[in-house]
Amino acid sequence: MTASWIEIAATAIAPYESRVAAATSRVPAEYGDSEEEADDVSEPPILGSDATSHHESPPPALNTILFGPPGTGKTYATVEEALAILDPDFLRKNPELPPADTAACAARREHLKAKFDEFVRDQRVRFVTFHQSFAYEDFVEGLRATSTTNGALSYDVSDGVFKQLCDSASVRVTGDRVEPEPLNLTGKRIWKMSLGNSLIPDESAIYEECMATGVALLGYGSGIDFSGCQSRKDIVQRFQAANRNVESDEYAVTAVNTFVVKMKVGDLVVVSDGLFKFRAIGIVEGGYEFVGGQPDFDQRRKVRWLRQYAPSLPHSDLMNNQFSQMTIYQLHLGASIDEGKLRGLLAERATGEPDRAHAPRVLIIDEINRGNVSRIFGELITLIEPSKRLGAKEELTITLPYSRKPFGVPSNVYLVGTMNSADRSLTGLDVALRRRFTFVSVQPRHLELSHMSREYRGHDEEGGCS
Repeated sequence: MTASWIEIAATAIAPYESRVAAATSRVPAEYGDSEEEADDVSEPPILGSDATSHHESPPPALNTILFGPPGTGKTYATVEEALAILDPDFLRKNPELPPADTAACAARREHLKAKFDEFVRDQRVRFVTFHQSFAYEDFVEGLRATSTTNGALSYDVSDGVFKQLCDSASVRVTGDRVEPEPLNLTGKRIWKMSLGNSLIPDESAIYEECMATGVALLGYGSGIDFSGCQSRKDIVQRFQAANRNVESDEYAVTAVNTFVVKMKVGDLVVVSDGLFKFRAIGIVEGGYEFVGGQPDFDQRRKVRWLRQYAPSLPHSDLMNNQFSQMTIYQLHLGASIDEGKLRGLLAERATGEPDRAHAPRVLIIDEINRGNVSRIFGELITLIEPSKRLGAKEELTITLPYSRKPFGVPSNVYLVGTMNSADRSLTGLDVALRRRFTFVSVQPRHLELSHMSREYRGHDEEGGCS
């Protein structure tokens, strides 16, 4: 009888023990957590081996790399690694099962993956694969070219995947501390407003003034009182009466008409911060007011600011797409705004404190050794150390090169990488990064393969497969 494919695989994988031992011996001493731990790296912890359970391991390290030969399930294992960080109680309630019970193992995996997907939808798990073209601008921040409303190119600072996760992990939520009943969104219109440009010093104070005084200010139509206007035609006439030559279709008219005529008490306002972030959510509580004597921003409405975010949150925490450069325009539930995310943000308690203790985030970096890690991490190589994290005794912050804003890595952001130890065609992992990660060996599961071999052999005998 012809041997089944699983028997052939079992025979082929038998020499793997010596290969894995050889691969482990090639792991540099610097792969340890620190120089003091380098002596222990010759026998790294083994994930997924037949003798060791994942749940018996110590609390997860902030920076971990799963390494091993190809095909041993390193990427597959990141699901349980993430759950061990995000919801260890859930993982303990769903312990690893004997490989012989294939149906139960499959059901368990499906259960774990469903929980993992919930965290992905909540933006608490992000996944990225390193490659030779991946750069600092993709990982931390960089400039992105966008087209303005008049067709000209504009360059905006865009956060990379790691900075987005760090900002989300360290955000302070302030605003209306009284928790009202769930907000009824039925029939409510939602408006996006800019409230000044955070990158322009003369305008950056506009946002702070609005938050402190409970108002929204508009910069168009400076010096003109639009009280009593009921239509776009009325707005145009007020411009012309003030010797402002405008056409009916100009955006200045559109902006004022939206703010004065279309916006109603009870509507929601989302304050953007560039094209890729937002920093406040409020509810309109007053009609239009003209504030005389104010330079530029003298169109006003009273707004109760329900939530304020510092640092600003990524647009993906609320939106299905990025913001437009228009100062004010309507957002639509479903099309522009994810209703579930909006309800979640409004249900979130406003404490004014960073949510570090009970809301960890995980960044999974697949094939971490395939990228130029020195170029990708840049100055963050130092900041990811546990002792340099925000809140630690030796915490460090740096000024980012594009946004010129201070930045530090929160203590509740975990890095989980995977690395193929048999890939010799690539440059080894950067020495400066090696000692900042805990390395966990992922070995072939010989007993599971042996069981599968017996199972398939029995199937062949009963079914007469040849």
